[in-house]
Amino acid sequence: MADDSGTVNFMLDAAGSISMTTFVLDPANALSNVVLVLTLPLILVALAPDAEADRTTLDGDPLFDASIAETLDHYSPPPREKYTAADVLEQSPLISMVAVVIGMASVGLYFATGGALTLLWLLFFLMMLGLLVHVRPMAFRSKTTRTTRWANHVAIPFMLYAVVFALLSEAGLYEAVGSALAPGAVGSFLTALGLGLLIPDPGSVWVVAGPVLVGETELVTSLVAAMYGAGLSNLWLGFLFLGVLSIGGFDWREFVRYAAVITLYVSVVILSLVLVF
Repeated sequence: MADDSGTVNFMLDAAGSISMTTFVLDPANALSNVVLVLTLPLILVALAPDAEADRTTLDGDPLFDASIAETLDHYSPPPREKYTAADVLEQSPLISMVAVVIGMASVGLYFATGGALTLLWLLFFLMMLGLLVHVRPMAFRSKTTRTTRWANHVAIPFMLYAVVFALLSEAGLYEAVGSALAPGAVGSFLTALGLGLLIPDPGSVWVVAGPVLVGETELVTSLVAAMYGAGLSNLWLGFLFLGVLSIGGFDWREFVRYAAVITLYVSVVILSLVLVF
């Protein structure tokens, strides 16, 4: 939680701050990403029913009438015969490609001249990547508009968690809670996993629990462990949401089987790496 200088932690001065490069390239973080991307699909395939008799057929209209790509297609450009002058520009792949080339060149020049990786530069790179993937400027705009419409609903509870941090700090409870938890790599992971069941956002989990988890441990290790612990808690929150929504064909026993195996496997991978590094 650094200030504008990127060097001072404005919530906990003694903790210092972490550069984005240090966090992204930390061995525990980088290796866990590689291991999980390569192996989690295999775990899911192994868990999936392979016999036709074990599969559940839902009554009613199918969820996907066409291919998944067609069903999830979020943007359809207007017919060419109805194009206005503005449509020609807004639907032009050439404009997108020119913007991507200029943007990527800016990123390359920035890092070539010694620029540090910051959150804003990471977001700018992702924006260029999104524009490249969606091809048309208006397709990219449509997607980002739809995916960010709930941003205010995320910001409001984040302020609530900041208030929780302030209350715990002013009451002097962080030191007592930290001593009781004996934070470390394992403590950070388990604390975030448990707290994440109450706070469905890894960033907000770190706001509330960060001062406890830092303790005497390596700050990057605590952050990596807490991030994955909070992420796994979201898997179990999904179980609660699916149960409340009463989705047709939802089998809570099947979900628990998936969630339990994935939680156990990811926990072993993450805890092994943070303990080693």
